[in-house]
Amino acid sequence: MVDMHTKAKAQHLKSFRDSGVTVLEGDLNDHENLVNVLRQVDVVIATVSESGISEQVNILKAAKEACTIKRFLPSEFAIDLDKATIDFEEVAESVEFAMKQTIRREVEKSGIPYTFVVSGGFAGYWSAGLGNDNLSSPPRDNVTIWGDGTAKGIVNNEEDIATFTVIAEGHR
Repeated sequence: MVDMHTKAKAQHLKSFRDSGVTVLEGDLNDHENLVNVLRQVDVVIATVSESGISEQVNILKAAKEACTIKRFLPSEFAIDLDKATIDFEEVAESVEFAMKQTIRREVEKSGIPYTFVVSGGFAGYWSAGLGNDNLSSPPRDNVTIWGDGTAKGIVNNEEDIATFTVIAEGHR
């Protein structure tokens, strides 16, 4: 049985193909396959999910071997991890943030030109639960405030971030 999320993704993919986009499929855990796919492109915009952040190392290794990549944009969207003023030890997602920092360092060392898109939080993800994971509505009894409560945050619409990323990369 196919769930609604899978159907929606398939429809979205079909709309890309119908509009003339060439969709290349690869396997993040099959290095040879990934190298072959990346040899057909010159820009990589990674959009792996939160659970796949660490697998970007596989993309980066394959990109180096492919020797065709002119720019790499990791799935780094959100806060600028190098300039953040919050204490990550206090944040529930500190493991994710630490992994993103590790990926950032790997990208910098790779020798492949790169762009980090720092967008602020995704409104659809952060706003519903006021930054508390796994909530579909604001908490009614308490809210976690990280740090001393003076840190400022920005949230943006995911579609706007995607549009900006593609347009900005096309103007390089």
